[in-house]
Amino acid sequence: MNQKKGSSFTLGVDLGGTKVEAALVDTEGIILSSHRHPTHPEKESSQIIEDIATCVDQCLNKGEKHAQALGIGVAGQVDFYGVVRSSPNLGWRNVPL
Repeated sequence: MNQKKGSSFTLGVDLGGTKVEAALVDTEGIILSSHRHPTHPEKESSQIIEDIATCVDQCLNKGEKHAQALGIGVAGQVDFYGVVRSSPNLGWRNVPL
């Protein structure tokens, strides 16, 4: 891997009703790599979570770096433990993310 000692990278994931998009950024917010993967809300939540993992893997492979942190944005209500209590665009209720 091509990572400088002391470098810190963060991976952001946008989970929407039609796509999952991931971006790897440095401490300045510069996008080092990104990947977009289509998804469909009629899929089971476990399949969409697999789509997220695929998108993250592809993004990290493109950037040839390791992320120190990960954040996922999803439209809906998410509790402190990462359970999506309600996401109308995905049709999710009480899905552990």
